[in-house]
Amino acid sequence: MTDSLIKAFNPFTDPVPDVIGLSKRTWVAWLRSLFAMRPVGNYRWLPNATETEIHVLDQGPYNAESSNSRPAVITVVGAGSWSQGALSQKTETAPFPREDPTIFLGMSSVSLTLNVLAREGEEARKLAYLVYRLVPVFEAALQRFGIHGVISNLVVGQETPAGALVQGSSASEWKMVPIQAPYFVKDALELKTPDGVGTFQPMLRAITMQMTTLLNA
Repeated sequence: MTDSLIKAFNPFTDPVPDVIGLSKRTWVAWLRSLFAMRPVGNYRWLPNATETEIHVLDQGPYNAESSNSRPAVITVVGAGSWSQGALSQKTETAPFPREDPTIFLGMSSVSLTLNVLAREGEEARKLAYLVYRLVPVFEAALQRFGIHGVISNLVVGQETPAGALVQGSSASEWKMVPIQAPYFVKDALELKTPDGVGTFQPMLRAITMQMTTLLNA
């Protein structure tokens, strides 16, 4: 599904398709959907922040000082790295062989942490294990949205002390249990000219010639 969302890309006029950002939104959508299906009174997620029984946030600030704060799952996407040997292109090996569109395919490895916060350690651990256990159940569904290989290195961590995520918190009873869920995301670019009709090869030649001119200046 991610591949189909990446349109023909012109590096001079189009923003770079952010597949890592899209994958982060996928995680938030999955977590919210997961908790939205739970019964009322059992950590049900609702769009209304004052009515929801659990918060699912994207690396945003979380007010643990509020007297009515609910448990939370906070997604933190870390570094992404291009997988070795992942880059291939749909062209011949000779320089500028044909005027065909160039399709670059690859995989990026992305680090992800799901921080589960609750007032009590046992509650945080229970919620963390729920998410940790259901990720493999939804592996196929996540793959359809571009998340690959997540169960290979899935780890649920130990309970951490207050202040590890909410800096300076005076609510000493807040606890956090992290889930490490690194994954791969597909990346695909079809390079075309600004009119979207021609191929990228003339632009590639122009860039290469400009580099040569600058280096020889």
